[in-house]
Amino acid sequence: MIRIRLFFEFVGKLMSVMGTLCLIFVMMYIVGSVFSRAIIGKPFLGTFELGAIFLPVLAAFFYMNTDLHDRHIRATIIFDMFSPRIKTVLNALYSLIGALIFFMVSWRVSIYGVRMHTNMCETSVLEMPVAPFIFVYAFLLFFYALYLIVKGIDYIGGSASMATDEDHQNQLTKSA
Repeated sequence: MIRIRLFFEFVGKLMSVMGTLCLIFVMMYIVGSVFSRAIIGKPFLGTFELGAIFLPVLAAFFYMNTDLHDRHIRATIIFDMFSPRIKTVLNALYSLIGALIFFMVSWRVSIYGVRMHTNMCETSVLEMPVAPFIFVYAFLLFFYALYLIVKGIDYIGGSASMATDEDHQNQLTKSA
């Protein structure tokens, strides 16, 4: 499981870097559009479109890395009252149910992407095809669902090595 965790950590970091680069691009485009409007009187075309197309993809880029570092927002008031065994079972259920939900969303988004591709849908101002962004979004959701399945299986197996960074560090320290 250590190799699988390292693989998902690498992919999570890679996706985070790609998401950060996309975010910087969108931010620079929007800032450039604001300056262009202030100086020349004309904004860049498609500022609203770029934000609308990139934001779902940007969010999906950060899902896995956020989960790897256990940084999702959770209401733990009731959760902390349970024994470690029940917490492990609940975490496994959370991961497996989350995987099912993300698989279903990925599947529906893929169908939507195929429909957008066959209809050759483009943005109205920049005339960019929409389907590639939809497919990237569907792929990122699918990959996150795979990660959640592996994490759920890891919880069920009892090692819970993918649970938090602290658990991972403890395992690496023990193995060294």
